[in-house]
This record gives sequence, structure tokens and C-alpha cells, in this order.
Amino acid sequence: MRIKDIASSKDFANNTWLCALGARVCYTKKGLSDLLQESKITNTQQTKDFLLRLCSYKHFSVFSHAFIYKKLDPQTAMYIGAKYFKSYWNEHTPDIIGFSLRHYLEDLTEEERAKAIEDILSHQTSLPRDTSLPQNTSTPNIVSTPNIVDTLESVSLVHISKAYYGYAVFYLENISRVMTHQLVRHTFLNFSQRSQRYVLQFPKKKDLPRQDMMIIPPTIKNNQQALDIFLKATKQSEDAYIDLVNMGIPAEDARFILPHGQKTNIVVSGTIPHLMDFISKRIEKGAQWEIRDTAIKMKELLDRN
Repeated sequence: MRIKDIASSKDFANNTWLCALGARVCYTKKGLSDLLQESKITNTQQTKDFLLRLCSYKHFSVFSHAFIYKKLDPQTAMYIGAKYFKSYWNEHTPDIIGFSLRHYLEDLTEEERAKAIEDILSHQTSLPRDTSLPQNTSTPNIVSTPNIVDTLESVSLVHISKAYYGYAVFYLENISRVMTHQLVRHTFLNFSQRSQRYVLQFPKKKDLPRQDMMIIPPTIKNNQQALDIFLKATKQSEDAYIDLVNMGIPAEDARFILPHGQKTNIVVSGTIPHLMDFISKRIEKGAQWEIRDTAIKMKELLDRN
């Protein structure tokens, strides 16, 4: 028994924009509002072409952001839960199994994947987002359209389903790579992060204005001597990066000289139980300030939506 035997492409029709969002964040410095206006997310044909290209590159991780639940016989549901990493099965509801579009696509041949993407986009509708369903609903999958559900400063909730055990997708903006190194340790969540391989961090000319790309810890920001040292070292590393790129060194290699405190954007998704597991661990006082602040905001967004 495989996921392609229990699901069809149309099951995922109205969440594919989340996959396109996850992919686009990897290749651009744009903020969330601008990303949601991109034709690769809003235009059916361009979304299809984009997702097909990702499939041809075997970039399947972005398809984890589209997640559905199915009601099956308990034995089959438990089997799927045991077989597929990051599927979701709970002994309290043994006939319910959750899985992602990634699981479905990886079960298919290359030819079948191309047809599945075509079918998914042909079934796509523009029904309004509905977050009012109870947790154990008979309607398994919630339709959503590209929008921002709710925002708290740098943390945005872009999708939430309350079907069964739920699923939520967050967009975290202008956070440090230090923080994302901590975040991705929570391996049952799914991540799509802005790439330093594909996104040039600074203009090639040193005299051009540079976007502020560093997160500065409060302990350094509040100490002028420490701040001077920090800013001097930051400029040196940025200048060296630009010099290396101008020498013809690929950006993916030049980035090795950049500090961990560089700003980044990341899409994070997971079932509500897995997200709450992350939150419960990172809101503790022992967690570092940046990830703790992010976890607190994520919890508040989930609580009020």
C-alpha cells in the first residue's frame, strides 16, 4: 500500500500555492507581501511550469507544505504512518492519517508526476479560506488562497487548517541564520529557507548602498565598544564577500565568509501537535532570546486563529 493508492492529485488542488511560496523564498530577497503577488504563485500556468521544473530538479522538499488528512481503515492508516517519515498518525484516532504532497509525488514516476501537477492545477479553485471547522471534522481538507492570515512583527501565519490534527504554515522574515540553525533541529517540521547559493547577498560594487543584513544581539547593541567591534568585523566580512564574488568565486563558495548572524527568511510548516512541541521547548527561559521570541509569537498566532 502506497500513498498514491489512497490519494489523488485533486486532494491537494487548493494548497499548491504554499509549495510555490516555499520554493520562491529560496530564490529571492522579496518580502512576503511581494511574494504573494508573484505570478509563479498567483498565475495557474506559471505556477504549473514552476512546480514542474522543481519536480524535474527533484526539489521535493517544498511540496511538504501542502498537507492533507484521509480517513482510512485503521490498519492501513497505521501502516502509512509507519512507512512515511513526517506523515501523521495518532493512536487516539487510528483511522486518520495525514501526509503531504511530497509523499504523494515521490511515489510517482516522472511521467506520473508531470500529469499530477497538471491535474492539481486544473482542479484549483479560489474558494475563501475557512478556519472555522472543528478539529474532528468530516470535511478533511481546508481550501485556502494566497493571503496572510495574521502577523506579529516578523512572524506571519499564511495558512491554517483545523481539520483533524490541523496544519499550519508560517513565514518568518528577517531572522538570523543562527536562529534557523536551531529551528531546523525540530525535524518533524518542514522548512524552505532563502538560499545564499542562489541569492546574491550584496551589490557587487562596494560603494552602492547595502541592505542591513545582520541581526545584532541586544547584549552587543547595548554595549558601544562591543557594537563597534561587531560592526567593523561585519563590514570586513561583507567586503571580503564582494571581493570574492568579483574575482569570479561562485556566491555559493563566497558565502563561507559571511557571519552566522546574517538575516534570512524561511517558510515553516507542520501539524499543530508538532508545532506545539517545538513551541513548548523553545518558549522556555533557557532558549536563546531570538528563537524564544519567535516561538512566543507563533503560539500567539495559533491561539488567536
